[in-house]
Amino acid sequence: MQATPPTPATGHPPPPWNLHGPLRTAQLTTVHPLRPPPGLRPLLSRTMLLLLGSYHDGSTLTYNELVLCSYARKGLRAGLAIQHIWVDNDQAAQGGRHIWGLDKRHAAFQWSHDHVRVSDDRGTVAELRCGSPRRPIPGACLPLPFFGLDGTRLLRAVARGRGPTAFCPIAVTHWSPHLPALAAGPRGPRVRLSLLCEPSRVTVPAPQVLT
Repeated sequence: MQATPPTPATGHPPPPWNLHGPLRTAQLTTVHPLRPPPGLRPLLSRTMLLLLGSYHDGSTLTYNELVLCSYARKGLRAGLAIQHIWVDNDQAAQGGRHIWGLDKRHAAFQWSHDHVRVSDDRGTVAELRCGSPRRPIPGACLPLPFFGLDGTRLLRAVARGRGPTAFCPIAVTHWSPHLPALAAGPRGPRVRLSLLCEPSRVTVPAPQVLT
């Protein structure tokens, strides 16, 4: 599959985006409640979802991505409110802002075997150690509804991911003081329900305007 060419007017590919590669998710507990963007109400206000993706050949764009989300709702529509998001591709950053209303920031991703370090212009954002898959989850499908904010317009899209999924440990070995503080357990920041989908195939459609 060839990468989708960018549109001349915007410099980034139009939706939908198809993203292929390993995708990790983990639940984190924060010390303080997380506030969603205006127009949304919080759900599970001290639970944060971490997503770490590495999208390669066959994807609409090739890039790495780290996303920190809280859970929120607009009326009966639930989804992820993006608290922070980093990518290492200019087109991915532009598309995130212009299509889905996501404030994607630039970062460098350094991978070494089971370890990744994500750094931006303020220093190290996070360091994560990724373990090996343990127990597969048959027939897993990951619907990922999320909200964006384009000026005063609230947007919502439902990304869908498929692929072999298994429980897979993630440990947080460094966490920037600029990020929401994490609740600690006996071995460091508490991480729950960490999964690996590899190879994942994620489709991200154009958003709907809610307001």
